Amino acid sequence: MISLISVLILVCVSHVMASSSCISLSALKEYEAAREPLQNIEKFLGKCYGSYSTKEPIVTMRRSIEQLEKQFKEVNKIFYGRKWSEEQKHNGHCYIFSKDKLTWPGAKKRCMEIGGYLVKIDDAKENSWLFERSKKKGNFHWTGLYAADPYKWTWAHEKKNAEFIKFKKGWPVKTNNSPKCVGFWSHEHGWRNQACNTQMKYICETDKCV
Repeated sequence: MISLISVLILVCVSHVMASSSCISLSALKEYEAAREPLQNIEKFLGKCYGSYSTKEPIVTMRRSIEQLEKQFKEVNKIFYGRKWSEEQKHNGHCYIFSKDKLTWPGAKKRCMEIGGYLVKIDDAKENSWLFERSKKKGNFHWTGLYAADPYKWTWAHEKKNAEFIKFKKGWPVKTNNSPKCVGFWSHEHGWRNQACNTQMKYICETDKCV
């Protein structure tokens, strides 16, 4: 199974070199779906305890999966990576506005895989700058803000409480099961909390524009 997945990856990477069809949004969804069984196997093997965990076939397979996961990260740089220096800049930082949609955890992981982090909005100027540029790129984008504790809003990148907050009027929603992840609506010029498993566009940020 491991070798088969490796072959499929190599075929797709070769195809990228020849055309852009391999990195269409629909193709990328298929790519991510193909990766899920491997991740499920890794989780299953991680639950092996006692004498099973030291059996040579299990140890060998886990090592193979770990190696393949490293290859996936390299492939992701090809599929999702872009030159930060060619992206939109503000105050020494660079930003990538996604074309695909992911859950909040998925967006956080994707930004990290391409060398950045889910956007952290420090002040009103940055907030306004992002809103102006997001209008043509979709109404809603994930930010890196989430509720680590009930209504204690924290930036995922630094794991620090947010000093600047700009929720739209009437938000955040506060219920027993209130959404814990935050994005903003460009047409309403305000933030709102949303269920973290919602598929939305997102913005990646970095302070290393290379």
